[in-house]
Amino acid sequence: VPLPRQQSLRGRQRRLPQIVRRDRQAPMAARLEWLRNDHGMMRSASSRGSGQIAVAEIKDTSGDVVGQATITAASETAEPVTINVRVTAGELPAGFHGMHIHETGTCDAGAGGSQAFTSAGGHLQVDGNTDHPSSGDLISINILEDHTGRTVTTTDAVTIQQLIGKSIMIHEKPDNFGNIPADKYPGGPNPDTLRTGDAGARIACGVIEEQS
Repeated sequence: VPLPRQQSLRGRQRRLPQIVRRDRQAPMAARLEWLRNDHGMMRSASSRGSGQIAVAEIKDTSGDVVGQATITAASETAEPVTINVRVTAGELPAGFHGMHIHETGTCDAGAGGSQAFTSAGGHLQVDGNTDHPSSGDLISINILEDHTGRTVTTTDAVTIQQLIGKSIMIHEKPDNFGNIPADKYPGGPNPDTLRTGDAGARIACGVIEEQS
């Protein structure tokens, strides 16, 4: 009389799906081919699920790496785009700092100061947009007392393809987003405020590249 455990195992074996039992009886070459095809399908599905990814290594005006940005989207032309910025090193001052996508993928700090990273051009505009907010305007990043910070934001003003080859910029001051109280500043924000958010000098920059 079989032991109870043996009965249980045999019962489980009898309940195995027919396709599995057939695969066990199939020639080894056929089973390997099935595994290769199945693995390829899974790998293909995985790559489709990862979407498009772009990255930027962010450097300060001394050329030291202070953080990184990871930009993701479901496809080259899909919206929205998710932008994940981490500052993990360096001495960026604590507080809120304006952050934008700029139109040129060149981060030349030059002599620093007010002239740092002017090579990146102005705020990115796409699809004929000339108004405020700019296509490249993002929310600010808050740098903590330990000089680290993180911001995750989304935008539907651009596609990831329109960001590749551009630059991401962190500024000296907070961005006022053009919110100038009319009772304190008659006439409202001037064109320079709308263009820059009065965020001050450029203190860190990274060129956005497609992740290979």
